Formats: sequence, structure tokens, C-alpha cells
Amino acid sequence: MIDRRLFRILSFLSAAMLSAALQGCGLIEAIAGPAAEGYLELCEVPALLVTKPEDTLDGICNERDCSLRDAVFMANECEGEQTIALPLGSYALTRTGTGENGAQTGDLDITDDLIITGENAYVSGELHDSVFHVLGEGTRVEMSGVTIQFGSGAGLKLDRGTTVRLVTSVVERNDGGGVSVATGANLEVIETTLRENIGGAIFNDGNTRLIRSTLSWNRLGDSPGGAAVTNWIGATVSLENVTVSGNTGVEGVPQGVFFNAGDITFMSSTVFDNVLPAINQSSDGLTSFENTIVINDVARDCVGGGVYASGGHNFFDDFNCGYEEGLADLIHFPTRDPGIGHLLDNGGPTFTHALLPGSPAIDAASDDCPATDQRGVSRPFGDACDIGAYEADFETVSEPILAATPEDTPTPTPTPTVTPTALAALSINFNADSYAVKVGECTTLRWQVENANEVSLEGQQVKSLDARQVCPQKTTSYKLLATSPGGEQEARVTIEVERLQPPAAPTKLAITGRVCTDTAYSVTLGWKDNAGNEDGYRVYREAQLIATLGKNATKYTDNPPGSGPYTYSVEAFNSAGASGHPSVQEVGCLY
Repeated sequence: MIDRRLFRILSFLSAAMLSAALQGCGLIEAIAGPAAEGYLELCEVPALLVTKPEDTLDGICNERDCSLRDAVFMANECEGEQTIALPLGSYALTRTGTGENGAQTGDLDITDDLIITGENAYVSGELHDSVFHVLGEGTRVEMSGVTIQFGSGAGLKLDRGTTVRLVTSVVERNDGGGVSVATGANLEVIETTLRENIGGAIFNDGNTRLIRSTLSWNRLGDSPGGAAVTNWIGATVSLENVTVSGNTGVEGVPQGVFFNAGDITFMSSTVFDNVLPAINQSSDGLTSFENTIVINDVARDCVGGGVYASGGHNFFDDFNCGYEEGLADLIHFPTRDPGIGHLLDNGGPTFTHALLPGSPAIDAASDDCPATDQRGVSRPFGDACDIGAYEADFETVSEPILAATPEDTPTPTPTPTVTPTALAALSINFNADSYAVKVGECTTLRWQVENANEVSLEGQQVKSLDARQVCPQKTTSYKLLATSPGGEQEARVTIEVERLQPPAAPTKLAITGRVCTDTAYSVTLGWKDNAGNEDGYRVYREAQLIATLGKNATKYTDNPPGSGPYTYSVEAFNSAGASGHPSVQEVGCLY
């Protein structure tokens, strides 16, 4: 008898593949024997190794031939927790389709416990669907070393009752948000970057915990919410050693870096250099801060209602959040330098804002701080922990005390040594609203450059903070060049242009109705519309164009000038060309 797991796997193969593979009951019996046992042994291997980048679904995953989709499909069918090893490389999900939850098309649906261990592996949804979708009450997934990008409707989706642990990974450039967490779902993000997602980094209706991670350059559209996190009623978010930077939205829309209607807790985190209020909170919200920096590029840290609580030792722009000043809270005055550097690679797995010498945040946190900072540097380095996600690990140098020189031994005054001033490092953030468009569509390039004397886009001088709409006709790479006395730095954004293909040909062309009397002659044609990208349909009689119809047309009635017979044909068309044109014969009308 065929094992039920093998039967479910085989049931997903096409009828043609089954026919070719089985060729009758005799071969079914063969599969049910040693072959079946060998097949099911794959569920017992230490890890399902992905061997190719192509997005195929053969229903087979072995050491010689296994796509990522095959591996996920196989892991779903195997009982118990499975592991997938995903080597270095790019894996584009090209089997388009939405609405099914069996990992056959679109996103990779995960329905059983799974560990995915990547080696800097890039998985792209190609903006057709999400990238990963975790579903099934109690399903637990851990991913590491994976970049989740170009998803549509969130890169990673967690359904009710699921748990995902995301470690040393990246969630970037997804449209519709980076991660979506449903009611009752649990997300843990560790040493991971969520960046440049349109629609915000995280939508949370469950429980989310972020540790030693960075949320940067995420952007909202015209809808209310949080560019970094939207936290819904009854949901919880905690941040420990987390950097939140460069997140943006739309002016005049109720938005914030965080939009909170539940509970958010900040511990030893840095919210800096965003262009939205740090917290936009409803009356249901509760936000608490401890050992945290909240300094932004807007007048207010907080807007809206709810409750704000300070656990002390924070570094704020102001106290406009409505709570009383906590123990040893600091205020940043706009005329003073807060001593916080740009978002850079300062060591560790994620980018951080370094504390510069003289920053008031140094040695100003409480003893109740994490054992390390976001980078993994031990706390405290000096007399006390530092406020924020970064622990300054440089020594404070005291002014030297000069010994007195005896009056009878005059000492020549040395010529002072001039120490050159260190040049501030160039910083470029360059991204696009959409990285994949069709011919005739446009997208907007956006950039922010700091510490540059001159900035140019494709050789044309531009402002340091600006945007430009582009409408490429083919896949194009755009170069942004920044120059300063210390040198130059460039960044590139590539916009993939999907070439328009001629539409699919109609099928099942037939004469579905006819009138033949001494006073009238009409012929009604009907066909199946198979095209999804047509501009319209053309109808021909005897190879002469007689009608041009709009898209989605499936019938046409002709009044022929004579008695026939006639040959009719129909084709779909768009700007890229025309489809094939099936034909049908009308016998004529001899009344």
C-alpha cells in the first residue's frame, strides 16, 4: 500500500507526469515497494538541500535535484520538524498565482514546523505575491541567513497561532509591508534588518519582539500607520537594543514611526533621524521607554492620546508625550549637538548610530541595561551603561596637566602642531518606490545624501535630498554620485522592466448563433478569452478586418453582405503584437 504521505505528494503531480511515470498498476506496485521506502527516507535526512535556483515543482527533492519550492513542499508533507539548507544565491519565485496555500504557486506556504538555514540566500517574490506565508495553528518556523525581498502584500506573513523566529536575516523592498503578524501569532526578530519596505516594516496584530535589530528607510504610502511598526489594538511589541532610523511617510496623513493602539516597550533603543513623529498613538495605546534615545527631525516626539510612561534614563527631544519626567531623563536642545553619528556599519550584524565623544547619552543609562549593546559589545564600557542601542567603547581622554618649568631654565615655546580636522564621512541612501515595472509604467527614485559638496544623478547635478520620476523602457541602472573633499561615493538602483508580451490567443472559437431567413442573415461568434494583457480583439471575415472590440470580449455578431460561405478568425492584440488567430467556417445562407 502506498504511504499516505507519498500519496499526497504524488497527487500534486500532473496527470501527464503520472501517466508517464506509472504506466499502469504494475508500476504503482513498484513505487509502493522499495522506491516508496527510498522516497520517504528523504523525510529522515538531516536537511533537505536546495540544489538549484529555478522555481520548479516536480514533487521530488533529492540530493541531485531540489528547488526551494520542492523543498518547502516536501517539508510540509513530512511529519515533524524539517530543515532546509539554502546555499548562497538568488531564488526568484516565478510560478505565479495567488489564493492557494499549498506552496504550488506564488508564495512559499509553510504548514508544518520548519527550520530554513540560509547562507546569504536571496528569495524574491518578484512582486507577484508574498515570499513566505506561515499558516496552520501551532506551526513554528525559524529562518536564518535569508533575505526576503520583492514580496507583494508583505514579504513574510504569519497567520493566527503561528510562531516565526527570524535571525541574522534581511527583509527589504517589499510592497505592502515587510512582515504581517496576525492575531495570536508570535514574531521574534534577532540581529535582523528590515529596510526600504513600502507600507511599513511590520504590521503587528499579535506579539512581536525585536532584539539587536535595525528598522531603516521604510516608507508609508497614503494610509495611516507606522513606517517602522503598526501595532494594533491588544497587540504587543518590545524592542531591546534596536535602531530605528530614516523612516518616512506622507505629510498630512495620521502616521508615525510607530503607530500604536496596543502596548509598545522600548529598552536601550535608538529612535533617531526619522521624518515622522516617533509615536502616533490612539487612546488605547500604552508606550513605555527606558534607557532609550528618541530624537527625530520633527517638532514633536509624540502625537495622539493614550498613556506614555518613562522608566527613566531616556534622551528625548522634549517631554510632549504627556508623562512626567522620569529619573535622570535628558532633554535634547536643538541648539546642541546630541553627539549621535550617522547610520553606519559600526560592527556587528546590523547598522547603528554611534555615540560620539561628548554625547550626553554616554554613561547616562541605568544599571538595568542589557549585558551587551546592539553590536554585541559588553555593557557598561565606562562608569555606567550608555543610553540607546550603542555602547561607546572608546576611552575618555583627560586634558594633560603640564609640570611647572623652573625659572632658571627657560624652555623655548614649541611651535603648535596643527591637527587636521577629520572629514565627515559621506552617507548615501538611494532607493525607489518600485524596483520592477512594466513598459510604459513609471517609478520614483528617492535619495538623501549627507556631507557631500556635490550630488549628481546620471551626470546631472541634483539636491542632496530629492526625488525624481523615471519611466524606463528597458531594465536600467541609475547611478547617484556624491563628492566631497575626502573623495567620492556612488550608489546604484536598478529598475527591472518587464517587456510586454503579445497576448495569448483565444480558443474554442465557434459559431454560437445564426439567423438565416429571406430577410436576414447574421452570424454570432463566441470564443474563450485567455489573455490577461490584451488591449482588445480583432475579428476578420475572409481575412478582412470587420470589427475591433475592447478587452475581455468573448462574442461578436456579424451581418454578412452575401450568402457565404465565410471563414472567420479572431485574434487578441496589444502594443507588443497580436496573438494567433483561430478560425471557423460558416457554411453560408441559401434561403
